[in-house]
Amino acid sequence: MVVIDEGTLSQIGEKLKEMTNPVTAIIFTAEDGCEYCKDAENLLKEIQSVAPKLIVKSYLLSKNAAEAKKYRIEKTPAIILENGSSKIGLLRYFGLPAGYEMSTFLSDLIDLSRGEPKISSSLKEQVRSISFPVHIQVFVTPQCPYCPPAVKLAHDFAMLNPNVTGDMVEVTEFPDLSEKYNVMGVPKTVINETLELEGAYPIDVVIKKILELNKNYDTQNREEIEVINMEKCLEAYDQLLEKKTGLGEKLILSLH
Repeated sequence: MVVIDEGTLSQIGEKLKEMTNPVTAIIFTAEDGCEYCKDAENLLKEIQSVAPKLIVKSYLLSKNAAEAKKYRIEKTPAIILENGSSKIGLLRYFGLPAGYEMSTFLSDLIDLSRGEPKISSSLKEQVRSISFPVHIQVFVTPQCPYCPPAVKLAHDFAMLNPNVTGDMVEVTEFPDLSEKYNVMGVPKTVINETLELEGAYPIDVVIKKILELNKNYDTQNREEIEVINMEKCLEAYDQLLEKKTGLGEKLILSLH
């Protein structure tokens, strides 16, 4: 089945001439119960036909448990983009990167091939300073003109920091997730299951909100460490008491 018309495919090929190094697109599909899996696979193959630097790998979710675990994939269709660097996080698409999201997909390919996104040096440093796990889910529809910047932001963060996982989630393909996160409009961004942003936010605002989560994470970690340390202290104290009690009993017995 043809997913992209010939004219659009030609334009995509021209755009992807900007790629400088190879990028791999890994797609997970399912044999049953996945309405858009075949379309997603065909989409990648057609883009690959006009992009020599794009490598496509296909996996069936049911038969590739190790790979699925590596990329933390539990639903299909799922597309992961990577450039071979260990310094990036996960860039994932759950659902077709179609409609307005095609622009995000092409930009991701070009930026990954060059090694980093086009944002200011100061913002890059702030994103790289994130020292705790961050999961950014951006809920979209193909018809949403405001969604691509939100998805690109999530993917740019993942491109700059291995602690970050950035997901695009197409809500019509995953209505259960739409219901779970109460998605009433798009784009909607959910960060670490706690922070929800409706609409497209500037990158500096999102960084600030994530760094605030970082403070909460550090506080939680410190509290957990304090609890662990207190438990260790109490355990050591109990052991000391046992030793002292045992010694006292021996002294009493020796006196008798």
